[in-house]
Amino acid sequence: MAIVPNIITADEVNCLVYSYLKDSGFHHAAFAIKSEGHLDRSPNFSKHIPRGELVDLLSKALLYIEVETHWCEGSLTLNCRAPFSLLDKHTCDIDGTMKPAALRIPPESTARLLNGLKQAPPAEEDEGTPRRVEEDGMDIDSQAQLQAGTSINTQEQNHEVPGVQLYDGSKSAVFVCGWSPTSTNILATGTKDALVHIWDIPPGSEDATSVTPLTISYFPSEDQRDITCLDWSPDGKFVATGAIDGRLRLCTPSAELYMGNAQQSQAILALKFSPSGKWLLAGGLNPAIQLWNVTNKTLEKQFPADNASCLDVAWIDDSRFVTCGGDKAIHVFQLNTTKPIRTLKGHTNDINQVKCNSSSTSLASCSDDGTARTWNLQTGTSVVCSGHTAELVHVQWCPRTEPGKDELIATCAKDATTRIWNSITGECLKVFTDHTESLLFALAFCPSGRWLATGGSDGDIHVYDMQSMTRVWSYNGGDLAGVFEIDWQNSADVSRFAFALESEKVGVVDLTKIPEFVATKEGSLA
Repeated sequence: MAIVPNIITADEVNCLVYSYLKDSGFHHAAFAIKSEGHLDRSPNFSKHIPRGELVDLLSKALLYIEVETHWCEGSLTLNCRAPFSLLDKHTCDIDGTMKPAALRIPPESTARLLNGLKQAPPAEEDEGTPRRVEEDGMDIDSQAQLQAGTSINTQEQNHEVPGVQLYDGSKSAVFVCGWSPTSTNILATGTKDALVHIWDIPPGSEDATSVTPLTISYFPSEDQRDITCLDWSPDGKFVATGAIDGRLRLCTPSAELYMGNAQQSQAILALKFSPSGKWLLAGGLNPAIQLWNVTNKTLEKQFPADNASCLDVAWIDDSRFVTCGGDKAIHVFQLNTTKPIRTLKGHTNDINQVKCNSSSTSLASCSDDGTARTWNLQTGTSVVCSGHTAELVHVQWCPRTEPGKDELIATCAKDATTRIWNSITGECLKVFTDHTESLLFALAFCPSGRWLATGGSDGDIHVYDMQSMTRVWSYNGGDLAGVFEIDWQNSADVSRFAFALESEKVGVVDLTKIPEFVATKEGSLA
């Protein structure tokens, strides 16, 4: 039998590096390697490269090198405790003071490890084999069936999933989505190819094929055109979107362009209407935060960002707002001055999000330093929420608090976990570990605070009951179905949420049609 040689081409490596740079947000570097490597002419450029594939391959290579280094006389020595590194030469710590070959793996197990680093399949259970049991008395297999059950399906099986509808109409990945705050039917989405879609999806709709969205095109440059952020005005008259190429647009629910910036600038990463809807903040890689007058369609004022990127903005009230970003600080601004009236410091790395609680008395922030913080706006003091093992991506306030209890916040990080925290003490109350990949993109509470939904690069959506702190429902969108954003319907009469998919689809989950939720009925936390 002929042996087919393994061949790695420079073009394949370039495509892997390009994908890594894009996923990491290094758009200029990605553009450079695309241009210099002529990747748009490559047959590999159109292939789907899973998120994190380069790091995954390097990790497997490092494991292979470790096995190769410690292979000795037909078995594998595992005494060495010295770490392996991609850049540093490995020096074994096995010396005369250690017992050599204290633990060895038989050759057949090593062969499996070298052949894809896969574990052997579990042994089949016979009638006399006891089932695995969790501490709460429920066997693991039954528990998984209860928590996942028929709700875990691929997108090809979507017609079998009660309450889930997937809508076609986009031609590229859907990055953002948001329900209108005043119209139950209207949903806006933004895509990688710079298009904004307006969907009319009545509650209870069961025929996804009959829905055709209205489309608004930005006609931006070919290379950088991703829609990065979306926000509705409080009165539902306008939906604002920002893009990588710096274009800001306000559109009406009837898909008409209301206003936009005339010139391209640097990427817009955050947008937020003021509570009254009079003002619109835009922040990003531009060294200034822009304040737009929505009524006059004019740029009212710019607030300096000290040459640091602005990653998020949030309003305290109609005259005060906060920003956060690459300078590791939170700045509090007032509209009548361009200088911060207060700067909150404590984080040691980029701050990715900042959110204000419903009473406008506290802020919550999350950072690449692996922590979240809650800040007292009156005193400027903070409480540290520490426990994640990687950079934090999202932080959210629970919309409702039980009488006599402290407010809660939720965070998710690149360690594939979601955590619930006491905002006053910083105590971690619960850790959810259901996602199978590290990148979590979406975190959202329902308006009542009863349910929390998460979504990530693994294509999974998990919904948790905040009363019992348990996972009650899960769904998987299938291959190439990373979940980028989740937005709950802002209506007391409707229990559903929309989600934006990498697979160029928009999904809607109607809780009133899912048995797990019909029995509990969405309501207060009491």
